[in-house]
Amino acid sequence: MLILGAEITNPLQITAIGVLIAILFLVSIVGVLGWMLRLPKETEHVRIATKAVRSVNKLGNILVPLLGRNEATDRIVALAAQMARQRNGRVEFLAAIQVPFTLPLNAHVEHDEKVALEALGRAESVAAQCGARNAVQVSKQQTYPESA
Repeated sequence: MLILGAEITNPLQITAIGVLIAILFLVSIVGVLGWMLRLPKETEHVRIATKAVRSVNKLGNILVPLLGRNEATDRIVALAAQMARQRNGRVEFLAAIQVPFTLPLNAHVEHDEKVALEALGRAESVAAQCGARNAVQVSKQQTYPESA
């Protein structure tokens, strides 16, 4: 309803400073979106890393050094079993025994051998749990240095 003598005002007032702020806001939003969606340059390092990942993905045999008897080692063994399953490969475990310099290389360090055999057994059981579901070949080998 229109009242006589009343002046109609525009609720939207366009000013020069308002237009300038709107343009700056639009430019900043477009700039951020352009930065987020741009593809990075392919450098020599990126090509080398991509090539290395592709070559590693083709490998079928996985050697897992057993560093200790803990949860982290169990996770590494399970991860190796999963990776071997994806590649139709096999997993091999390695438990190293350090022989002191004062002993000959073919010396049997019974306590360290027992710990290494326990680590191998534990790793084999962890991998067997994953391997039973995933059909992964698991092998362990115990070797001793030759007599001098």
